[in-house]
Amino acid sequence: MIALALIALAMLALVIIGKRSEASLTSDNGAGPSLFPLPGLPDDEVAIIHEVANEMGIDPTALAALRKTEAGGPGREFGVLSVSAPTYYEQARIAAQSISNAIGRAGTKGIMVFDAGGRYTAEFLHDFSARYAPIGAENDPAGLNKNHARNLVSWYNVFNNRV
Repeated sequence: MIALALIALAMLALVIIGKRSEASLTSDNGAGPSLFPLPGLPDDEVAIIHEVANEMGIDPTALAALRKTEAGGPGREFGVLSVSAPTYYEQARIAAQSISNAIGRAGTKGIMVFDAGGRYTAEFLHDFSARYAPIGAENDPAGLNKNHARNLVSWYNVFNNRV
């Protein structure tokens, strides 16, 4: 019974964030998409981040925060290394899918995904980071993943004007 309640909450959360993402991409005058700026990212990257986040029903500022945290070069912009994703769009799409999957898993783990303002919680971002960039991973010989969660939360706060 509790498991069903958690699944229902996770599904409700996905609906809420999907509506929130749609609202964030629509201008107040109803003229269509209005992309808000993401400081430090080129306009072409911002457009793709918004497009992919909207398609996946996730917060575009979380995807932008992941981009800034990973800071990868061409074909590694979002740190996607486990599958072939040679273009910026493919990197963004796989990263966004990872965030979406994490939202679904969070409910089953009892992790609060959203705060009262509809933004992702630090707890959720830390949980996402632990799976996305695990400490001690073979592909992290310099040990940079130990900073991933802190940097992800910091960038997320920057993009949400919380600093």
